[in-house]
Amino acid sequence: MYTEIGISAYTKNENKKGLNLVEFKDVLEWGTDKLLSSSGFESKQFNLKPLSKYESLVEDVFRGKSPKYSEKSEKYILNQKCNRWNKIEIEFAKTVVPEWYNNIDKKFFTKEGDIIINSTGDGTIGRASYVSKDFEGLIYDSHILLLRLNKKLFNPELFVELFNSSFGQEQVNQIKSAQATKQTELGVNNLLKIEIPVVEDINKQESIVKQIKKLRSLALVSNSKSKLLKQQANEEFEKLIFQ
Repeated sequence: MYTEIGISAYTKNENKKGLNLVEFKDVLEWGTDKLLSSSGFESKQFNLKPLSKYESLVEDVFRGKSPKYSEKSEKYILNQKCNRWNKIEIEFAKTVVPEWYNNIDKKFFTKEGDIIINSTGDGTIGRASYVSKDFEGLIYDSHILLLRLNKKLFNPELFVELFNSSFGQEQVNQIKSAQATKQTELGVNNLLKIEIPVVEDINKQESIVKQIKKLRSLALVSNSKSKLLKQQANEEFEKLIFQ
């Protein structure tokens, strides 16, 4: 992915000395440290832009709802434990009051192509998952953000791969460390500061995603073979020992 997009390794930001000029169109917020800061990443092929400056890309972004829990209910809500690294585990969801659930605006419920991102807590903040068709129509609590992209501009599966990689996670860490209160919180405004490469060729994006899936599938097969060979080796060793 890094090779195809031309992303170089992360380099720690150094304090810029002397006269510095910043174009007004690139300003996200006031403050010398904020005006002169960058993600520390570069791309040899594409410009990097924060989500807030990537025109027409973000269709919607929400913080989840504060739930009213119920021990006996068929309605449930996702929490951060449900949202792993590009994997949604429904078994950790909690049940909620049906009346509360039914009053939530339908636009907040997940749709295929959405992205859910954990927004708080050490060890959980920054985990992102792509919402496939199997996970449509779900609601999520206030510790999860939902990002809805214009799929004609950027493949949401590629976004999740980027966000979960060191490229995205290092930016999340920078945002965390920049908080004056040192609270571990991502939040909607901070999420929109995340930079991504402006890859205009949607076919190239889809090609990268397909290649990642292929490699990941091969890795799973290799891992299964490795476990089987280890088991066989242990069994053969035990037979030799106990003959």
